[in-house]
Amino acid sequence: MSSRVPDSGCLEEKTNILNGCHADKPQVTIATAIVFCHRFFLRQSHAKNDRRTIATVCMFLAGKVEETPRPLKDVILVSYEIINKKDPDAVQRIKNNKELYEQQKELILLGERVVLVTLGFDFNVHHPYKPLVEAIKRFKVAQNALAQVAWNFVNDGYA
Repeated sequence: MSSRVPDSGCLEEKTNILNGCHADKPQVTIATAIVFCHRFFLRQSHAKNDRRTIATVCMFLAGKVEETPRPLKDVILVSYEIINKKDPDAVQRIKNNKELYEQQKELILLGERVVLVTLGFDFNVHHPYKPLVEAIKRFKVAQNALAQVAWNFVNDGYA
């Protein structure tokens, strides 16, 4: 058993990026991004890889894999806004500064290649959502609080 305590700030920040980049996308896309992030950091150093960049890359990649893609420009803007949330001018700065935008774009595209190679181009993720929905229907608990608790439990398992 590991005595290592997870860095909850790191996890919270990554989750904010993952959720923010696809706030209007299905939960499965966010869950896929989280799995990609976990798989990446199982093989790569946290010290050598910026968690915010990797979280952004994983969200961008998960959108493609789950067929809920977002344009790279949108991903860059949302991610930059979340990463710089204490700076109210961050979004305007990246929109108006082509060099800064291009720098972020290259960072994401380079990060995408690193994540792809690290994951060995293995994008298979088996989520528990489909079996959970089937069980909820089978046991006729769709309008029950139990269904919501089960759904929350599954989502919390990705953290």
